[in-house]
Amino acid sequence: MSQSTVMMSIANVFIPAVNVDQPRYGGLERANELFGQWNTQHSFEFRWLGVALAVLAVILLIAAISRRLRERRLRSQPLATFHRLASEVGVNLRDQWLLMTIARRQALPSPLTLLLSRATLHHHARAYAQHLHPGRRLRVMRRVAALRQLLYS
Repeated sequence: MSQSTVMMSIANVFIPAVNVDQPRYGGLERANELFGQWNTQHSFEFRWLGVALAVLAVILLIAAISRRLRERRLRSQPLATFHRLASEVGVNLRDQWLLMTIARRQALPSPLTLLLSRATLHHHARAYAQHLHPGRRLRVMRRVAALRQLLYS
C-alpha cells in the first residue's frame, strides 16, 4: 500500500463526503429554510409570550407600588401614634410641632421618646436649645417647662 492511498483513506474517515448533486445554499437561504416558517406558524405563540411578559411586568409594578405604600404607612405610624397620644394628654399642635422638631434635630427615632420621661425631655430640649439664639432659646425652654408641667405633674 502506498503512502498516498493511506492518506486518502485517512482523509475519507475524517472529512465527510460532499454530494455534488445537492444544491449549495448560502447563509441567507439556509436561515430562511430553517426559520422561515416561524414567521407564519409560530408568530401567534410569540405574540402571546410578549403579552404574558407585559402582564407579568404590570403585576410586578403593582406589587412594588403596593409594598412601597405599605412601608410608607408603617413608617408614618409612629407620628400618627404620637399625635394621637399627645392630643389625648392635652398637648396643643404648636407644642407637638416643637417636640417633633426637637426629636428630628436630636436624631431620635420618634417624638414619642420625648414623652417617656421628664429627664429625657429636659435633656434633649436643652441639647436642641443650645444651638438657638438666646431669645429663642429662652422661649423654647419656657415652652418645654410648661410641657413638663402638663405631662408629668
